[in-house]
Amino acid sequence: MLTSCSVDDENWDYVGLRQVWVDTIDAPDTLQVADTLAVSLRGWGGCDRPEFSHVDAVRDSLQLDLTLWADCYEWSGSGAKPPTDTSVWCEHKVSPPFYPGRLLLVAHRPDNSTVSDTILVLP
Repeated sequence: MLTSCSVDDENWDYVGLRQVWVDTIDAPDTLQVADTLAVSLRGWGGCDRPEFSHVDAVRDSLQLDLTLWADCYEWSGSGAKPPTDTSVWCEHKVSPPFYPGRLLLVAHRPDNSTVSDTILVLP
């Protein structure tokens, strides 16, 4: 997540919470059953200035479903819009226990498509 500290907030209109278009999942290749899992998600916020809001996570023994959300702002000031980063990034941590075998990570996108990765969970 990148927000500019030099941007005058009164020139930005809040336009709502939006689901992020995730394009990258970064997770370890392997994990021990008692380890904490750290998953990095990166994607496009869909507005002039997205700010990370939260991750919805649903987990069972075989799969972790993740949905990344951002608060979105659009430029309403006079003159040119200052440069901003329209990407959103977060690291989501998941506590153990995990079950030996393959754990499928699935990041959901606004159009119902997904990006996925697999982790091998070791006993």
